[in-house]
Amino acid sequence: MTIGRENKISLNDVAASPMIKIGRDCMLSSNVSLRTFDSHPIYDLNDQLLNSGKGDLVLQPHCWIGQDTKILKGVTIGKGSVIGTGSIVTKSLPSHTIAAGIPAKIIKQGEFYWAREHSPLSQQQGKTLSFE
Repeated sequence: MTIGRENKISLNDVAASPMIKIGRDCMLSSNVSLRTFDSHPIYDLNDQLLNSGKGDLVLQPHCWIGQDTKILKGVTIGKGSVIGTGSIVTKSLPSHTIAAGIPAKIIKQGEFYWAREHSPLSQQQGKTLSFE
């Protein structure tokens, strides 16, 4: 697992894997799940593997991932993107995208930005880890 600087990550379900890369200045809300693998193989009755196993997961710089979101294997979230609360991201998303839903779909793309509150109070709320 690679984690860039200046991130704010609440307590989450993250499989510590070399296949996860979190870029600089990302914000992960509580109960975010990052999954780089299928928990168990699934076979058909002819012993053919039905699920694909593993895949890298990349959060490019300055992404904001909403609470209760799941991001699955093989996904790259482009820089500056926002993922809405409760989403399940099954496919990669381009930079500067707002996406939400099950599965996550693009709601807006292009000209927008998000900013993080940098006050002492906001940094003390909840159980968070800051990587600097």
